[in-house]
Amino acid sequence: MRNSVKYFLIMLAICCAFGAVAETAKVETPKQGAITILKMLKERNYTDLFHQRYSEWYKVELEGMDPDKALKMLSSRWESNYDTMIDLFEQLADSDYTISKTESPQKTETGDVATATVLIGGRKIPYRLYKMKSGLWGFHL
Repeated sequence: MRNSVKYFLIMLAICCAFGAVAETAKVETPKQGAITILKMLKERNYTDLFHQRYSEWYKVELEGMDPDKALKMLSSRWESNYDTMIDLFEQLADSDYTISKTESPQKTETGDVATATVLIGGRKIPYRLYKMKSGLWGFHL
């Protein structure tokens, strides 16, 4: 009897552990990524936007730049183009994506690329989001 209870408890612990892993490993779609980026942008939450979604952020540290100065510089660029960036990510939040692979991903990326067509300044252009190793979709500048 003791062995069966012990076995049951071990199996229960294993099932709970796998369930927790499956819950945290949810896969984000490019559309969900664009929606989250749009939300951060509308909240003007540039800290999380660049730290979590800018897949080239590691270059700031690699090049020895002051992270606060880099954040201020990048934030001011996005802020000066705020309406355009909102329009871009509103379109991306409602777009269909084509998934492809790149042979030379950034060190933070998986190589998966999601491309959608958006209308900017009266022209249709492809815009790409990049799957990061964190499982989130991010952008390049």
